[in-house]
Amino acid sequence: MGGVTSWTLPSLSEILTLPIDELLSRLKTSLSGLSSDEAEARLKIFGYNELVERKKRTAFIKFLFHFRSPLLTILLIAGLISGFFEETVNAAIIFSIVFASILLDFYQESKAEMLNA
Repeated sequence: MGGVTSWTLPSLSEILTLPIDELLSRLKTSLSGLSSDEAEARLKIFGYNELVERKKRTAFIKFLFHFRSPLLTILLIAGLISGFFEETVNAAIIFSIVFASILLDFYQESKAEMLNA
C-alpha cells in the first residue's frame, strides 16, 4: 500500500456505488485491514482517534448563556418597556416568566450533563 500523501475521502454516494475493489483502492486499504506501516503512517498524519476535551464553563457562565435566546431577549425588552411606563405588575410578571424559564433550562441542562458525564 502506498503512503497517505494525498487523502480525499469519497462522498457517501460514491462509497455506496463504487465496486469493492475500487473503494478499497481509493481508501488505500484491503479486506484484511491496514498494514502496520500504513496504520503507523496514518497515525502520524491524523493522530489518535480521540475526542478533544473542551474547556468546561462555570455554572454562572452556563446560566448567562441562556439569555442568548431571542424569545427571552424580546421578553426582557418587553419587561423593560413595561417598567419604563410604570406597569410594574406587568414588568414583574414578564421578568418572573423569563427567570423561571432560564432556571428551568439551566436545571435541565445541568441534569443532562450529569447523566452524560
